[in-house]
Amino acid sequence: MKKIFFLVLILIYNSSISQTISGNIIDSVSKSQIPFVNMVLLKHNIGGYSNEKGYYQLDIQRKLNDTLKVSSLGYKTKFIPLSNFKDKNIVDIFLIENNINLEEVLIISKKIKYSKNIKLGLEQKGNIGVSSLAGHQYCTFVKNPYRKNGKLKSVIIKLKKRKKSKYTASLRIHIYEYDEKEKKPKNELLLENVIIKAKNKKYSLIVDLQKYNILFPKKGLCIGVEWIVSKTGLKKFTKIGPMLRYTYINKIIPSWTNYQNRGWKNGLMKYEGNKFAKPILGIEVLMPK
Repeated sequence: MKKIFFLVLILIYNSSISQTISGNIIDSVSKSQIPFVNMVLLKHNIGGYSNEKGYYQLDIQRKLNDTLKVSSLGYKTKFIPLSNFKDKNIVDIFLIENNINLEEVLIISKKIKYSKNIKLGLEQKGNIGVSSLAGHQYCTFVKNPYRKNGKLKSVIIKLKKRKKSKYTASLRIHIYEYDEKEKKPKNELLLENVIIKAKNKKYSLIVDLQKYNILFPKKGLCIGVEWIVSKTGLKKFTKIGPMLRYTYINKIIPSWTNYQNRGWKNGLMKYEGNKFAKPILGIEVLMPK
């Protein structure tokens, strides 16, 4: 009888300290809901996304000393102390649009005619499937070997089926300028959310980006792909499909990973002693004659 009474007390205690907040991520001007917003707890290094309708749900039990980072392409990043949510269950979060100076973005000249179609970054030695993780972005540098500007036509992503996956991810495409000094991606050049529902099978996903008129500069570009699963309560190492295919490389090609927009880390994978591998993220470009 005492054991039963003790268990009841534990259940009452746990329910009294548990707290889940939910609500919508909203554009502060248009009042429209923002889909697939990145949300991460900075101290606990866990997070998730709002769903395709901008709705989110977050367990903050025993985490009120943490800070919530809320970020989305085209909006100013917001940092919110979770102590603000004490005794609250429904919280709408408003984001302010980030007014980017378009002169800083690499936009191709419409006067130049581009007709030569070229694929880059798709060299493949070996067929390695890397288990992709929700909330991770995988990025690699694609060099321009022609020493003249081109126009980005499409991004090509090599994917592989992941067996026994619990969820199939959506993929968000990123295009960055390459910072030669810091040796990492710099400014985001694709200023709209381009999110594709992936298939959990082996195939090449081709994403047409011609309408964005993005320059393929002489120094090259960085191509990034972010794995998005908006399922609430998702654990970090839950099996997500599809996998990203990697290839062995003979020389070091800069590649990175970025978990929940927390910063770039070296993304090269080491295999079989001294062999390195990078993600197969390629592009199709149009070059002038």
